[in-house]
Amino acid sequence: MSYPIIICEDNLIQLQRIYSIIDNYIQFHKDFFDIVLKSDNPNEITEYLAKYSIQNGIYFLDIDLHKSTNGIDLAEKIRSIDVLAKIVFVTTHDEMAPQTFKRKVEAIGFIVKDQDPDNFRKEIQDILSLSQKRIDEVKVIKNHNEIVSFHYDNLAYNVESSEILFIEPSPINSHKLELYTKSGKFEFYGKLKDFEQKYSFLVRVNRSCLVNPKSIKRANFNTREMVFDKGLSRYVTPLRKKNLKNIINN
Repeated sequence: MSYPIIICEDNLIQLQRIYSIIDNYIQFHKDFFDIVLKSDNPNEITEYLAKYSIQNGIYFLDIDLHKSTNGIDLAEKIRSIDVLAKIVFVTTHDEMAPQTFKRKVEAIGFIVKDQDPDNFRKEIQDILSLSQKRIDEVKVIKNHNEIVSFHYDNLAYNVESSEILFIEPSPINSHKLELYTKSGKFEFYGKLKDFEQKYSFLVRVNRSCLVNPKSIKRANFNTREMVFDKGLSRYVTPLRKKNLKNIINN
């Protein structure tokens, strides 16, 4: 599987320079990387992501794009779509580095343009190598234990399935979900049906609740009550009781 690379740089000369370095590098790593888009327009990037739902991408972004959307704005939009994105800022504005931390876009690298060409090339190559390693590490974890990804308080979170109890709509905040884990609760925007479709280990037990069957401590199928950690409990509807019982027995 190759990892998609996207470049956004408003200076066409710099755009081609970055593209050429990456393209030369991946000639020897064709099984790992693929440049899917290069553009001087951040809107083209977000439109592409929305259309193709890119995941595990590597993004090389200029900060000052001379558009209403700058590189940090674009990074935030990327992170909302591709949670595990590897974001690299390539810029002359190294004084903007603190802003990338303040905005919590979690950049994997910050490369200054006006430096020795050999060093510039090496930094890009090192970033590609590091990005591949980080993505592969996450894939190993996913193969062992599925990861649920979401955003909470402007941060991207990845929670192992073994930590999840259940997820349901917030009774207070419209359009938000509440995810209960062994260590606490998260509230974030989302749709229950999206999580049901994306994560097969979650089982719908009633109209407004998905549970992780492996986290059920005790299930009473006479009363239809499921008990989880910390005394938390939820109920399965009569129509869904048989399915849940079969899943637990298996």
